[in-house]
Amino acid sequence: MAQKTKTIASTCWECSTHCGGHFTTEDGRVTKITPNAEHPASLGAFCVKGIRGLPELTYHPDRVLYPMRRTAERGDGQWQRISWDEALDEMCDRFLETQAKYGPLSLCGAVSNAHFSRGVSLSLLMRAFGSPNWMMNQDLCGGCRALSDKLTGLAMGNGEDIDNTNCALIVGRNPSAADPTQWLALKRAQKKGAKIITIDPARTQAADIVTAAEWYSDGPSCFVSGHGIDAFSAGVQTYRAFHALVAISGNLDRVGGNRRVKKPAGFTNYIEVIHKPEFRLPLEAEEQTIGADRFPLWAGPKGWQTACHNPSVINAILTGKPYPVRALYVTGVNIVITYPNTQKTIEALKSLDCLCVATHMMTPTAEYADLVLPKTTGLEDEEISLEANGPCLSVVQPSHPPMGEARSDFWIAGELIKRLEARGHSDARRFFPWQTKREFNEYLLGDSGIKMETLLDTGYAEYEYDLGNFARDGFKTSTGKIELYSETLAGMGLDPLPDYVPTEDTIARAETQTDFPLLLLTGAREKSYHHSRFRDQSWARKVAPDPWLQLHPDTAAAYGVVTDDWVTVETSGHDGSCRLKVRVTDETMKDVARTGMGWWYPEAAGPERGALDVNVNAALSYDGPKDPITGSSDIRGIPCRIIRTNQAAAAE
Repeated sequence: MAQKTKTIASTCWECSTHCGGHFTTEDGRVTKITPNAEHPASLGAFCVKGIRGLPELTYHPDRVLYPMRRTAERGDGQWQRISWDEALDEMCDRFLETQAKYGPLSLCGAVSNAHFSRGVSLSLLMRAFGSPNWMMNQDLCGGCRALSDKLTGLAMGNGEDIDNTNCALIVGRNPSAADPTQWLALKRAQKKGAKIITIDPARTQAADIVTAAEWYSDGPSCFVSGHGIDAFSAGVQTYRAFHALVAISGNLDRVGGNRRVKKPAGFTNYIEVIHKPEFRLPLEAEEQTIGADRFPLWAGPKGWQTACHNPSVINAILTGKPYPVRALYVTGVNIVITYPNTQKTIEALKSLDCLCVATHMMTPTAEYADLVLPKTTGLEDEEISLEANGPCLSVVQPSHPPMGEARSDFWIAGELIKRLEARGHSDARRFFPWQTKREFNEYLLGDSGIKMETLLDTGYAEYEYDLGNFARDGFKTSTGKIELYSETLAGMGLDPLPDYVPTEDTIARAETQTDFPLLLLTGAREKSYHHSRFRDQSWARKVAPDPWLQLHPDTAAAYGVVTDDWVTVETSGHDGSCRLKVRVTDETMKDVARTGMGWWYPEAAGPERGALDVNVNAALSYDGPKDPITGSSDIRGIPCRIIRTNQAAAAE
C-alpha cells in the first residue's frame, strides 16, 4: 500500500527565531523538515532543535497524551488517567472554590511570555476568573531589553539588518548557538567585508575599544543584542546605553542598521491583544497585580505585558502577603527548573491548594501538580506571528491532528470559559470571544489584506515597509521623541540617563573575595537545548550529556580540577548549591565560572528529577538585588566558589 505523503510550508516555534521550513508527513507522521530558503525572515536558516527536537518531542514515547489526576501526596508520582471533561470540570470548580474563599486575586497563571498565543490565552483566562495575576519568564529573558527599547522609543526589537550592514556590534549574544538566522546573516555579512565586534565575557577578538568605536561609527552599523545584558539589577540602564548609541549614531531605521518594528495596517499582535481595553479588568483590580506597586512599568496596568513580578508571587504563596495566592495554572513553562531558588519554588508549589500544569512531558513542575493536561506541539497547532526581521508574517500550521488527546492552550482556555459561563459567570466570555483558534487567527489578521490562505500556502506573507518615516510613525514616548533622557524614569524618581551603577553583587564580590573569589556567569546557550527543553532526547544528551562549567586553564589549575571533574558551585547570599561538570577552556576569562541553564535529568528519581542537584538555579537567589524598572534579579555576575566533588557520586 502506497504511503500518503504531503509537504506543507510552516514555521518552527521552538524558540523566538521562528525559522520557516517545509514539513513532510508520511502516513500521519512528520519524517522530514527542511529549511525554506524563500522565507524572508530566516532565508534558509534552521537549527537542530527544530529539525530533531520538535519531531522527537511530538513522538516521544514518554510524552503526556492524556489528562491525569494526582492520586497520592503531591510529588509522589501516582496518577490516574481521566477524561478531558473530568479534568476541566475539576480545574474550573477548584479555581472557583479558591476564588470564593480567598478572592479572585488568589488565582495566578504562569507561562513563558505573551510572545506566543499560549501567553494571551493564559492571561485572558485569568482575567475571566477575575485575576490580573500571571507570571512570565521575561524578567530573566529579554525583559530589560524590551523595557529599555520602549522607554527610549526606538521600537526596533528583532529589526537587525545584518545582511546590509558594514559593522555588526554583538553584545551578550551567541548567535551560533542561539539564532541560526542571525548566525548565517553574520557569516554572509562578514564574507562581504563587514566588520564584526563582539562584547562578551567569553573569549573575543575585540580587544581595542577605540578601533571598535571607529568601526561602528563608520556605519551603517547594526546592534545585535542578547540575554547577556538581561537578568541583572542594572539591565535596563545598560541596554539604554546601547539603545542611545543606536539613536545618536543615526543607525535607527536605515539600511544596514536597526529597522523599526512595523506591521501591516489592521494586523494585531499578541501583546497588543492583552492591552486592548475590551479585554481589560477594572483599573482597581489591575493595580493590585503583584509587583505593580514596586515595578509599575513591568507589572499591572502600565506594565509591558501586564504580568506579575515573579519572585513576589512565590513569596505571596508562602507568606500570604500582600495577599494569599492559593491556586496556580502553569502552561508552557517549567518553573521548577527556570526560576532561581529552586528550593523555594518547590516549597511554594507544594503549599498550594490547587496546581494545574499543561505540558508535553512530565517535567519537575508537572510532578507537583494536582491535574496534568496534555498540550499540542508545533506540529499540531496553528499560530501567526510578526517577523520584524523579514519583515513578514509567518504561520505555524498543523502537519497532522494532535497525538492522543493533546489539545492546544487556546482550546483549553476556551473550554474553561464555557464552564465559567455554565456556572453563572456570564462576563467571562467578553475576555475570550473567539470560539476557535482559526477565528482568533483571523481576528489577528483583521483588515490587513493578508489572507489565511496565503499564509497556509507559502508559510509567510510579506508586506510593504518604509524606512526612516519618523514623521508618520512617531515615537511612543511621553515627549513623542526618542528619549535619551527618559521623562518617564525621571517622573518615577529613577535615573533618567543610562549611567553606570555597580551592581550590589559586584560590590559584594570585592567584600567577599576570599570566600567567593570567582564570578559566576549563567545563561550560556547550547545548540542542542532551549532552556529546559529536550533533556529527555537521546540525540541531545549524546551531544551534551551533562551540565557543564567552563573554567580558564589557570583557574582550573588553581583548584586542582581538570575537564570532566565534577564540582559543587556555591554563591554568596544563598544557601543552595549545584553540581556541574568542568570544561577547561581559554574561551572563558580567568577567575570566571561560566555555565548554561535549564538542566534536569528526566531519568532521575522524581519529583525533582535532578532539579536540586544539577540545576544552576538551585545555587541562585530570586530575592537579591533587583533592577528598579523590571524587578529582574541578579542571576549572572554572582560571586561564587567551587569545591571539587567525588566523581563517582556524580555518576549515580
